[in-house]
Amino acid sequence: MPELGNNVRVHSLFNSGDLQVVGALPPFTEIRSITVALGRFYNEETTLKPATWLFSAATRKSSCLPNAKALGQTISLTETPYTIIGVMKPKEQNSSYDGADVRKIFIPFNSMRRDFPNKPPAVEHSVDRLLVAPWSLETHPDCVKQVRRSLGRLHSFDPRDKEAASIWDTVKNAEANRMIIVGMEFSWGGRRGHAFSGGLGVMNVMLVSVRERTR
Repeated sequence: MPELGNNVRVHSLFNSGDLQVVGALPPFTEIRSITVALGRFYNEETTLKPATWLFSAATRKSSCLPNAKALGQTISLTETPYTIIGVMKPKEQNSSYDGADVRKIFIPFNSMRRDFPNKPPAVEHSVDRLLVAPWSLETHPDCVKQVRRSLGRLHSFDPRDKEAASIWDTVKNAEANRMIIVGMEFSWGGRRGHAFSGGLGVMNVMLVSVRERTR
């Protein structure tokens, strides 16, 4: 699935500021684990029209978009008016490729290409990222290889060259984070014993010092 994102000047009746605006297709919510808190995410029907609807993940993080009155509001992305049709439920995120999702605004992919395409020297209708989801955890390694082979064939590079096309691998990141947590838990178990013995040592030194001063 293609994705296109740019920093855009956002204006509302309350404030203004630069926010990350992302153009994506409806399955984005499933791939990126985005849950709707208010309203709805745009669907296939809305993406086929030259619509100006947006799904806001930034209402809780920005004074530009007060959460209590977000739905139905019209805000301007640069000079183009967009109506808020949904708000994202907050989510925890331990890594990212272009910032936390809770600080973004999402609009239909076709709207993004129309109103905020990539600027030169980039090709106007290029995309920034491709989001890929494997069928299962077991097929993940083969999925990564297939993506590299396909991109290598399209853009004439060796798929073994990992520098040619970087991949933000959430499965790999999750496994690394799990190993870190397991290591910390194991280390903490050993440190508690050391801390207890160290505490006894400090206590004994303090008792000796008190006895000497008492004399």
